[in-house]
Amino acid sequence: MVKDSCCREYWQRTEVDVDRHLIVFDKPLSDEYGSISDEDIVNEYVADLSVSSPLSTDKPLWKIHQLMAYRCIIFRLHHSFRDGISLMSMLLVLPEKMTKD
Repeated sequence: MVKDSCCREYWQRTEVDVDRHLIVFDKPLSDEYGSISDEDIVNEYVADLSVSSPLSTDKPLWKIHQLMAYRCIIFRLHHSFRDGISLMSMLLVLPEKMTKD
């Protein structure tokens, strides 16, 4: 979303560079978080994401973090991306779609 000279916000069509939005960790994160359970490591990672930095406004407002060692995908989306119900519907269908392909 961008602002015009009167400070009105509007959507601007853009090309998406997936490499700027997809973050993949192939190895366990235990070096950063110590010897806690896998579930606690993922929870700490998500907690760090929520307070570490806002989404960058110089690109579309979403990121996907893939933690391969924990078989986990974290979607980080700006609230303007979708309303709560339609977003949850989309996210709940994704695992089903991913396993069928």
